[in-house]
Amino acid sequence: MTNVNFDPARFQTYISDALNERDNMKKLYEDTCKANGKKPAKYDYSVATWTSDKNTLKDTEALMEEGLLIRKSSP
Repeated sequence: MTNVNFDPARFQTYISDALNERDNMKKLYEDTCKANGKKPAKYDYSVATWTSDKNTLKDTEALMEEGLLIRKSSP
């Protein structure tokens, strides 16, 4: 992903796909832990827990504002 050929719709799709993939990986991790009798670790970092509603994903300015907030709050 670059900003050379910036297409807001493409970035919004990337973000949506990444959120879905992150959530799928989290569920797989938690299910694997449960199947092996282990307690999954908690991840409280903003990038691991950030969510956005569909309206924000359609609004490029709102996404940029949220991105800046996440960047400021991450360790």
